[in-house]
Amino acid sequence: MKRICMVVQSYYLRDPRVRREAEALAREGYEVDVICLREKGLATHETVNGVNITRIPIARRRATIWRYMFEYSLFFCAVSLLLGLRLFARRYDLIHVNNMPDFLVFSTILPKLFGAKIVLDVHDPMAEVFMSKYGIRSRGATTRLLRWQERISLRYCHHVLTVSDVMRDRLAAAAGYTPLSVVLNVPDESLFERPEQDLSQRPPDGSFVLLYTGTISARYGLEVAIEAVAKLKDQIPGLKLRLVGEGDDLPFLKEDVDRLGLADYVEFVAPMPLSYIPGLIKQSDVGISPHVEDVFMELCFSTKVAEFVSMGLPTVASRTRTMEHYFDDGMVRYCDAGSVDSFAEAILELYRDPDRRRAMSARCREFSEKWNWATERQRYLNVVAGLLESREERAAKRKVLILVENLSVPFDRRVWAESRALTEAGYQVSVICPTSPGDALLEVLENVHIYRYPAPNEPSGLLGYLWEFTYSMWSAFRLSRRIFKVRGFDVMQGCNPPDTFFILAKFYKLFYGTKYIFDHHDLSPELYSVRFGKTRKSLVWSALIWLERRTFRTADVVISTNESFKRLAVERGGRAPDSVVVVRNGPDIARFRPVDPNPDFRKGRPYMVCYVGVMAAQDGLEYLLRAIDHAVHARGRTDITFTLIGSGDRLESLKELAAELKIEDYLVFTGRIWNDELLASYLSTADVCVAPDPRNDLNDKCTLIKIPEYMAMGKPIVSFDLTESRFSAQDAALYATPNDSAEFGDKVIELLDDPERRETMGEFGKARVADALSWAHSKLCLMQAYELAFGGRTPAPEPAAEPERVTSEVS
Repeated sequence: MKRICMVVQSYYLRDPRVRREAEALAREGYEVDVICLREKGLATHETVNGVNITRIPIARRRATIWRYMFEYSLFFCAVSLLLGLRLFARRYDLIHVNNMPDFLVFSTILPKLFGAKIVLDVHDPMAEVFMSKYGIRSRGATTRLLRWQERISLRYCHHVLTVSDVMRDRLAAAAGYTPLSVVLNVPDESLFERPEQDLSQRPPDGSFVLLYTGTISARYGLEVAIEAVAKLKDQIPGLKLRLVGEGDDLPFLKEDVDRLGLADYVEFVAPMPLSYIPGLIKQSDVGISPHVEDVFMELCFSTKVAEFVSMGLPTVASRTRTMEHYFDDGMVRYCDAGSVDSFAEAILELYRDPDRRRAMSARCREFSEKWNWATERQRYLNVVAGLLESREERAAKRKVLILVENLSVPFDRRVWAESRALTEAGYQVSVICPTSPGDALLEVLENVHIYRYPAPNEPSGLLGYLWEFTYSMWSAFRLSRRIFKVRGFDVMQGCNPPDTFFILAKFYKLFYGTKYIFDHHDLSPELYSVRFGKTRKSLVWSALIWLERRTFRTADVVISTNESFKRLAVERGGRAPDSVVVVRNGPDIARFRPVDPNPDFRKGRPYMVCYVGVMAAQDGLEYLLRAIDHAVHARGRTDITFTLIGSGDRLESLKELAAELKIEDYLVFTGRIWNDELLASYLSTADVCVAPDPRNDLNDKCTLIKIPEYMAMGKPIVSFDLTESRFSAQDAALYATPNDSAEFGDKVIELLDDPERRETMGEFGKARVADALSWAHSKLCLMQAYELAFGGRTPAPEPAAEPERVTSEVS
């Protein structure tokens, strides 16, 4: 039986997150010990729900920053000594340390030397907490010291956990290449079970109860709540503010209550076991969290609000970035942080509007359906199981490294789909790619380990592209060495462009016998010709052809996106046909499907036309703008909004062309949309979708991923008549003469004026995707390619991991 120790400098029975995780481990069959502070009246040693608790008798009397540091240091020394003494009697396989402080993780140095895996669970960011509590400067020496200890603490661990997506983004840079995962701090639904009777319809007893639970501290805005009660006590009969908890500011708040004469309206309740909180929630009318606006509260995910919302209790809270990320305006009535008037107005509004409270309570169900402890528990257990995996179990897995240079993962939809499919089939998958803005250097999504290097600046000209490729190759090699040491890989999959990953593949083939799969996304020579207007006689064209041939010859298996690419691999690359497998770009219709349209996207016009994709030379947006010019000025169609979703190196020049053509009033440039749900909403609203990619040596052979995604949404398409576009769309599209913008615009108008035809084409497209073009079909071909690479052997599939929250971009 694996043995796990959890360390937390708090009272274990009153720390819901630590207790949930410890009891989840115990129920999973692990032997679990907890080292925590001793609460007055409790035994030094105790077993609760299968968890062995050891309490250290250190007083918790924090007041000044120096008192904090003294208590932290004392607990650190006690834990270090205890873990050292247990090293031989109760050696741990994994030690899970909960902050604060971050440096508590170094109490595990001895166990780590003897093989224990170390997890740091960052509940709160220390620098922001101390800035909020003590007003220290963001660039002061104390803050810099706190950020430094955070950085070395995170990088010391084998894995870092944190409590929300916003906190993950905050910690990403400090964590470096330490895996960083989110286990959302949501309540256990088995304890915080939504009652059958709606809490917005609590039986009348002559009172209107406002409930706060948690730390009694100034940063949680309780002075605002007390002053608001003073304003509302004559307007709301039976008003009662119930504050449950303890904290440094409790004496000051009691003085405020006495000064304002509110002893009959404000009730202070001592801290109580977590199991009592649901009962208090059932006795309340509105939950509150009027926290202040500062650097810490902006990052803070409010567990109390999650508890209120999970049980359907209407809630008033201050608006912050983190709160809005999880709770929309239908679940929570937001108020302005620090404003007594705004908070009082929100409370009075809910008191006077029982229908609003009922609607909020009903909407709260959506939160529990999307975020719940059952899902987060499995995510946590997956992290632990991965860390405790034996060498034999790890060696038995087939291990894959995927290299991508031109887009981050998971925003490269094809590579992300491949990664997920391989993981679901039992492979261990690592990915190397550049960062997108805000990305962590290492992220674990659905058991795929994504290693990123800082993306170079956008290249311009030939020298710029040469520098980008050189930098990317060196970064990929450096990270591949790290991955080979930490996780290993049996197969390397290189995704072009560029056609240079074969250099890395030759190194690993020569020294380690690694197999190489070439995933042929683009025709690099043709791409160069289109982007720079060069002929096939140029020196660079010849060099790109040479690199392409070296890539084909190095590969053990080639993956092509369509039959045109396969034919080129055979004829130009010299590949045997049976070593080339076609894996088409196709949408995952289980995840990417129509949603309710949003009329606001139409900008007040009856029709909307949508483009999704990259905005580069080969993508034909100039043809689309001239088609729009024809529709607006030559055909007089001012009733259409054209929405262009995406970005690229032509974006600014496209905006200039739109202004020159005087069509900017009919255009919406959204930029890249990372969120699948928002993207689906745009496409579901569109009447027609367009693929203006012009005919050239590149596009005529390429499968445009936008086309099957339009079809998956049931949208009719207008496209230039290209070989692979016609193969994909068939009767789901109208085809204009290649590169004829006026005819393209006419085809768009023709479809907009024929709703029955649009519906017929849309239904045909949806059926074709489901029957032949969806990712479910392509995934089977991907497995065939890997079966070839492994000599006909594939690993046994494993249960799929619980889904992570991810975002995506269409290209």
